[in-house]
Amino acid sequence: TSAGTKLEEVGVVTIDEAGHIDARTTSLESLTATDADVAARAAKIQAEIDKEYGTVFAKTEVALNGEKEPGNRTEETNLGDLICDALVWGAEREGTEVDAAVTNGGGIRASIAAGDITKKDINTVLPFGNTLSIVKVTGAELLEALEASTYCTPTSIGGFPQVSGIEFTVDTTKAYDQGEQYPGSTYYGPKSIQRVTIETVGGEPFDANATYTIATNDFMAAGGDTYYAFAAASVNYDLGLSMDEVVMDYITDELKGTVTEEAYGQPAGRITVDQGLAFTDVAATSPYYAGIEWAVDEGITNGTTATTFSPYQNCTRAQIITYLWRAAGSPEPASTEPAYTDVTDTSLYFFKAVQWASEQGLVEGETFDPYAGCTRAMAVYFMWVAADSPEAAA
Repeated sequence: TSAGTKLEEVGVVTIDEAGHIDARTTSLESLTATDADVAARAAKIQAEIDKEYGTVFAKTEVALNGEKEPGNRTEETNLGDLICDALVWGAEREGTEVDAAVTNGGGIRASIAAGDITKKDINTVLPFGNTLSIVKVTGAELLEALEASTYCTPTSIGGFPQVSGIEFTVDTTKAYDQGEQYPGSTYYGPKSIQRVTIETVGGEPFDANATYTIATNDFMAAGGDTYYAFAAASVNYDLGLSMDEVVMDYITDELKGTVTEEAYGQPAGRITVDQGLAFTDVAATSPYYAGIEWAVDEGITNGTTATTFSPYQNCTRAQIITYLWRAAGSPEPASTEPAYTDVTDTSLYFFKAVQWASEQGLVEGETFDPYAGCTRAMAVYFMWVAADSPEAAA
């Protein structure tokens, strides 16, 4: 019998006439002898498999991403989209209408290069012989499954969900609220939902109280990885169709033998992984975190480096004016004739901002003094003028 991961050892179990059982294991590395008859038979079988699985049955116009990270265990991929679309199609071909499909990124084991696709390619991507299963879960149970399966994202996890028919967001800036350990598992369920928001299922707004029919694989339907919520589903059954064969049929029958760039050139945008700010000097708990995140997202500012924002660094007059200009949509100034004698170089990042500020009446005079520090009073004044100088409340 096999023993250990990937046949690390050979196990031998002996049962004598009295029913006594003896078991021992032997390292595969120590077994060097060859049996000619067994070797010949194995070679014949392998040749038959290679002939069958080496057959080209389709082609792909794009490379299909089967990598671990960045890839199927950290984010949405085009290969994950393809496989999940195939699961939806396969279930409905068998007469089971489903709302969506979910498969674990850890079950996707290889990429497929652009060009010909053989059966061996698909079998290498999906090597475990998993079968297509159906579960019916409530929206709350689906949300729990996605929360649990992304508990450490963006750190790689085999349970990371690839999906079809679902749009959801993972907010990695929020901590996972760990609850009780799942039965027979090394993973913990969520005490509360903190990180995942589901926008739509089956093209409709998400409803935590609705019941959804989900196509998945038998490993996940049995509660594998982080999917205990699937094992506890009210309806759970196996269609008995091999996943790799379903994917091959989908490509052949539905896609007419070609995975096109139009359909699968890029991930479809079903999963959003919000990693927040990449700045190591801006804590997620800081009172200015959301403001900095907004300003970065809007293109108003960026970091002092790729990983630092320098929140306590003083600003110059040029920087503050540039922030206001960008917040206003970076409008083109009416004139490129320098408004100030100390801001004449049109290649300066703040040239257009200063021109605009002059035209808006935010600043006056012959010089602007761009590199001078900007006091709190200056910053407030600039913002007040930009807001059309409203009167203060009585």
